[in-house]
Amino acid sequence: MQEKADELYFDLSYGASGDMLNAALINLGGDFDNLLKRLALIELKNYRIEYKSETRSMIRGGRFRVIYDRTNHPMRKYSDIIRIIDESDLNNSEKSLSKKIFQRIGEAEASVHGVKLEDVHFHEIGAVDSIVDIVGFSILYNSLNINKCSSSYFHTGTGSTNSMHGEIPVPAPATVEIIKGFPVKGTAIQREILTPTGAAIVATVSEQYGPLPECIIEKTGVGFGSYKDSFNGLRVFKIKRAETLESTETAKNLVGVIETNIDDSTPEEIGRLQEVLFEIGVLDMFVTPVIMKKSRPGYNITVITSPGEIDRVTEAVFKNSSTFGIRYRFMFRKVLERKFREIKLPYGTIKIKIGLYNGEITQISPEYEDCAEISRKTGMPIKDVFFDAVSRAREELNLE
Repeated sequence: MQEKADELYFDLSYGASGDMLNAALINLGGDFDNLLKRLALIELKNYRIEYKSETRSMIRGGRFRVIYDRTNHPMRKYSDIIRIIDESDLNNSEKSLSKKIFQRIGEAEASVHGVKLEDVHFHEIGAVDSIVDIVGFSILYNSLNINKCSSSYFHTGTGSTNSMHGEIPVPAPATVEIIKGFPVKGTAIQREILTPTGAAIVATVSEQYGPLPECIIEKTGVGFGSYKDSFNGLRVFKIKRAETLESTETAKNLVGVIETNIDDSTPEEIGRLQEVLFEIGVLDMFVTPVIMKKSRPGYNITVITSPGEIDRVTEAVFKNSSTFGIRYRFMFRKVLERKFREIKLPYGTIKIKIGLYNGEITQISPEYEDCAEISRKTGMPIKDVFFDAVSRAREELNLE
C-alpha cells in the first residue's frame, strides 16, 4: 500500500460548499473520470455531473455541478442515506468518510429541530446533489493519498437565505451547530457562503485551524461556487510542513533563508555574529552593505541554513545582534555532487574538491587552507599554487 504523505490546507476565506470542495480537489489533480466511475457504484439515478474550467478575477479554477430535476426528488431520512452508502460497492475508506460527514450533519439537524438522529428528515441535504457532493468528496479525498488536513478559520456570511422551511438566518442554524467549537470569522458578505455540507466536510477532515503554516506549497486547486458576481472560490493547497521536510528527499534541495537589516552595530559585532552562526553550523552567512532609512549606512545580514534549524538560528541572531526582527523564507537550490581527493605536488599535498553535474566534472577547486600553507612555506604566490593544483588534478582526471 502506498504511504500517505501529503497534507492539504483549505483556504476558506470565501466560504465553503460541497461543490466548491469537489471542484478544488479535481482542480488540484483529482481524477474526474475515476470519480464518475466510483459514483456509479451508489444507488442514485437521473442525474449527471459537469466539471468545467473557469476563470474569475483572472484566476483559473474549476466549477463542479450536479444536474438533476430539483422538483422531483424523494425526501430521505438519515437511515436512508446510510443504507445507500452501505449497500454500495464503494471501498471501506470511501464509505467511512461519507458516513462520518453525514453523521455530523445529521446530529446538527437533530439539534436544530429537537429530534433524535434516526428521526431526522433531510431536505436539501437529502437531495441528489448533496449526496453526490459528500460521497464525491470522499472518493476524491481517498484517491489523493492525503495524510492530514488543516484549514483556515471558517468564514461565514450574514443576512438571510431561503430554505424549504422558509426564510432562515445566515449562517444557517445547521451550519452554526456544525461549526460550534471551531474558529470562526464573520464577514459582511450578504449571502450564505458557508453551507452545512461545506462546513461538515471541512470539520470532519481538518485537524488544525489557523493561518497557513510554515511550509512549502507544492500544488494548488481552486473550486468556484455558484455566485458568479464575485470570486466565490475555495482554494486548497498541497503542502509539506517545514518541520517535516528534514526527513524527506525534498530536504536535500531545500534551505531556509533568514535576513535582517542592521544599522546600529559595529563591524566587530557583525564579525562576532558571523563566528557564532558558523559555529552552530549554518550553511552560509554573508553581509551586504545597504543604505537604510534616514540615509543611514547599514548591513543586510543573510543566513542560509537547513529548514529544521530555523528556530535555532533565529535565536542566535536575536541574541548576538541588535536587530528587532527578522524575515525568512524557504527556497529550493541545486547543488553539484561533490567528491574529494588529494593531489601531490613537489612542495606538498593539496585536497581538491570536485563538482559533478549529471556525472560530468564541471568544477575543480583546491582547498584554500592547503594552498595558503604551501604559499607561506615556499613563498610562492597563492595563485600559482592554485594553478599548479588544478593543472595536476586535470591531468590525473584525464581532463586535458
